[in-house]
Amino acid sequence: MSNNFETGHKETIIEKIKEAEELAKSIFKTNVKQELFELEQKKINNSHYLEMLLKLLASTINSYDNLKNYYKASNEQFAFLKSDYPEKLTDEDRLDFIAMIFASYLDFEATTKEEIETKLEVFNQLENIDNIVLETRLLELKCIEYKKVWAFIESKADALEESKSQPQQSGTKKPDEVKKELHNNIFKDDAFEIWQSMFEKFEIIASKRTDIDFMFQVMKYNNLIYKNIGLKDIKDWINTVYEISFEKIRYTDPKSTANEKRLIIYKDIISK
Repeated sequence: MSNNFETGHKETIIEKIKEAEELAKSIFKTNVKQELFELEQKKINNSHYLEMLLKLLASTINSYDNLKNYYKASNEQFAFLKSDYPEKLTDEDRLDFIAMIFASYLDFEATTKEEIETKLEVFNQLENIDNIVLETRLLELKCIEYKKVWAFIESKADALEESKSQPQQSGTKKPDEVKKELHNNIFKDDAFEIWQSMFEKFEIIASKRTDIDFMFQVMKYNNLIYKNIGLKDIKDWINTVYEISFEKIRYTDPKSTANEKRLIIYKDIISK
């Protein structure tokens, strides 16, 4: 064990975690492409491909769920804390939190057999922190990507079924009409335009989840989104249409004090 880890230097731990996470981010898409390519080579027909894809998704999720390490546990604990303070906690806070958890185990004096074993396990994980973070983050990213692929395929299948059930219309659709029509399974009438205006106004990116939370809830509250569309449905739709990796959409009261500025923007958009 290096002296840095023995003295509990959080900076050293944070730097190693950052490097391993960046490596996972740089290689996970290649991993996914390779695994999907292998499925493509093995497939008998489309149904067989979907069956293999679902098994791959389930296997990846199971592998991630079965991982047990302090990095993963700290990450999940931070995600829970951030759900209460989404605008206050940053990724730097996350890394600092994980390092603090590791450092806390190094700093306390172990006296019982159980405490000694726990401290030794922390030392062992810190010695191998690069591989642990790489394996954990890689599986997490692959889970997210395969869920997006599955959601995309499901949305295409649903759209195909819906088009088969609707009478054929003559004439050529204008691009904006086609755009609205593609999303009428989510939004009522031309409500998608309101959604898109807010999306552009809030400059949505993957880290601005609270704005998305508000957008969904305020439009659902005002009966602009169909009642059968839930949090998971809108999350999967967003990830497919905008290619953004939102992991979860949460409930927020659109009339709360925290959403006052957002509500002003929404009212301004619908007034036009």
